[in-house]
Amino acid sequence: FLAFAAACLLVGSAQGTPVKGIAAQVHMEHSEVVRVEGNHLVVRRTSGILQALEIQEGLRLRINGSAFAINELKPGMVVAGTVKTVSRPVPVKAVEVDNGTVWHTNGENVIIQDKNNKLIPYKIPGWTKIKVYGTNLTVFDLRKGMKLTGTIITEAPNAVAKK
Repeated sequence: FLAFAAACLLVGSAQGTPVKGIAAQVHMEHSEVVRVEGNHLVVRRTSGILQALEIQEGLRLRINGSAFAINELKPGMVVAGTVKTVSRPVPVKAVEVDNGTVWHTNGENVIIQDKNNKLIPYKIPGWTKIKVYGTNLTVFDLRKGMKLTGTIITEAPNAVAKK
């Protein structure tokens, strides 16, 4: 049994005008922090859509009038205001994996066989930490036959980012 949680970054669209060294300036509109991995942030927008963003190193975000570094953010905190991102925000979705088995891996692409023997492909970026037996691993550490149970935050190819 492996406890498994991952966050995934996708290609999507964003508001804002690109600035030198910055991919986008995104108005957060009271977005709830879902997950933090290094300088990557997954938030739930007011529309309910989950988005992954790569935040500029050293940037401080406003929460209830106080400035926080990204490593100080915790799930449940609400971010408001404009955030400068290194990559454009992208839509993601949360998927529950219950007693899944790693069927195939190729770089960041993983196919998991669910408990009903259905094969489901996922793309999990290398920056994502996956908790396995209490140890943080990357997608590159997964091996065929590993048993997984937990939540994956993965790409949502059919989701549309609101403009």
